[in-house]
Amino acid sequence: DLLRAAFTRTKDRILPYFWTMIISIVMQVALIIGLGLLAGLNALIWMMTQSVPVTGITAFISVLVAIVVGTYVNAWTSLAIIYSLISPHKLKPGEIFTAMKPLIVRYYWVMGLVGLFFIGLLPFGLITLFIVILVWVIWGAFTVYTVIEYKDQHLGSLWRSKAIVSTRFWAVLLRLIIIYGGFYLIMMVLGMSQESTNSPVVGAIVFILSILSGPFLMSYSYETYRNLEHPETYGKNTVWKALSIIGLILVMAGITFGMNYAVQNIPSMIEQIENERLFEQGGAEPDIYQQEIPTDMTEEELQKMLKEFEAKTT
Repeated sequence: DLLRAAFTRTKDRILPYFWTMIISIVMQVALIIGLGLLAGLNALIWMMTQSVPVTGITAFISVLVAIVVGTYVNAWTSLAIIYSLISPHKLKPGEIFTAMKPLIVRYYWVMGLVGLFFIGLLPFGLITLFIVILVWVIWGAFTVYTVIEYKDQHLGSLWRSKAIVSTRFWAVLLRLIIIYGGFYLIMMVLGMSQESTNSPVVGAIVFILSILSGPFLMSYSYETYRNLEHPETYGKNTVWKALSIIGLILVMAGITFGMNYAVQNIPSMIEQIENERLFEQGGAEPDIYQQEIPTDMTEEELQKMLKEFEAKTT
């Protein structure tokens, strides 16, 4: 029974989970403080040197350091929180963080590739009313577990998750809909009850459920993963790779086109809006009223210009 197994796992691992969560929060706060000190250091360098090149170089280095350290800490804490619930044996928080440290780079690399893969599917998701995206969300639901438990290269963790889910796709989909949909339905009903009655008892129940729901839902997801067949091999998914690459090219082309359009048209649009605003306030007139008439124009050219002016003002 998955519910009983998930409840037992949550009950056995709840203390390591919360201690890991607290340590993760402390690490995140320390990261924010460190980034603040780094920003202060750059401001101090600017005040001392007043040099744009020096400050630019230090700011660039600081941004790189912030990105690397930030992603490292986020990946480490995410892995640790998950592993506190799914480890083969109950571990102490220090052991959990130590066990996950070697997987940080792989986890970050895999999640980055998975993100690019899903971005590439966006055009086809739009065409299929996001059915393709939703199917892949279900197929990839256990990717983080395969990252931790297997040593697949590149997108192999995603392909393995797909192969595992595909053994009982509809059963997995139904279970996830029931457990997550049921939870959100209960929270919605309790929230409406709290708003109407303002009962402290209902508020306390909502608070407790919000705290315990995270580890329980993750435990249920992992128990679902454990009870599925795990094929030894998985397909190359060549067609999906090709579609994602094509989609990435389309997305990049769309972004490039959009940026070019914005650069070419937004300044003139802003100028037009500003002119109309000033004209309505009586402080200025639109550009068509401010056109200067060249002194060397012929009578024919002047007549043509007047006709164009009349067309614009009528």
